[in-house]
Amino acid sequence: MNCSECTAQITEYLDGELPVLKETLIRNHLLSCPNCQGWADELQKLSFQIKQAMNSIPVPDDLEERILTSIRKEHRVAHKQARWTGLALIVLGVPILSLFSPFLLSVLRLFYKTTSVLMHTWLTFITLVVPPVIGLGITLAVVFLAVLGVYFLRALFKGFQFEEVLS
Repeated sequence: MNCSECTAQITEYLDGELPVLKETLIRNHLLSCPNCQGWADELQKLSFQIKQAMNSIPVPDDLEERILTSIRKEHRVAHKQARWTGLALIVLGVPILSLFSPFLLSVLRLFYKTTSVLMHTWLTFITLVVPPVIGLGITLAVVFLAVLGVYFLRALFKGFQFEEVLS
């Protein structure tokens, strides 16, 4: 190992962050090179002085409480900004959506017609093909799946916190 490789990794060596092989190479180089050994000694002294200086600075007793209070205050401000942003989006979104209202109405109408046709087809299939008891079971299963779908949609809108959805 040469001096430039040693000095490039000397801080990691002093902090004990190097693999054993590199640590051994640097230790051997420091034993044979007085310049690098002097550099390592200076860095160790500086590190010790910094630690001493940091330990001599008194930490206020209420520091933790002040930090937590600041975090809570920032959280309240962010929550308030989110509410105002949501309100602004609604206020600005209503006029924009009203521009597209004929399109939205036609989509809703198409959805209603499609649902109506599917429901009539389903009821016809149930009454003609399936015996009444099985038809009732299938219909109840479909209703159950529809209700479950509503709960999953609520979970989606609440951020997948399923415990809150069922409450």
